[in-house]
Amino acid sequence: MLSENPQVRHPFGEAAIAVLPASGAASVTIQNDLTIIDGETTQATAARTVNLEIAPDLKAGARIVVKHKASATAALTPGTGMTGAELTGTATKLYVAEYIYDGTKFVQLAPALEL
Repeated sequence: MLSENPQVRHPFGEAAIAVLPASGAASVTIQNDLTIIDGETTQATAARTVNLEIAPDLKAGARIVVKHKASATAALTPGTGMTGAELTGTATKLYVAEYIYDGTKFVQLAPALEL
């Protein structure tokens, strides 16, 4: 169980960054008001699922930005703590989606941007 978070949060502190593995389920702890979930640095080689562990003192309005890049057609599925469309990868394309915290879960704001 997460306890209160002593870190300096965004925008006064830096955004948190979590790097995803190449495949499988990833548990990401969300304690900052802005978290970048980096699925670009390590490209997906198979399907990935992102499950969030949300700090109890996180306020509504916190944001996460999810970046997903695949070496083929591997998808990224929003899991626990978030809702939105699956990001289906295409080789060499980067997909970016933003989510906002509604006090209960992170909700996708719009379809992912393909870059």
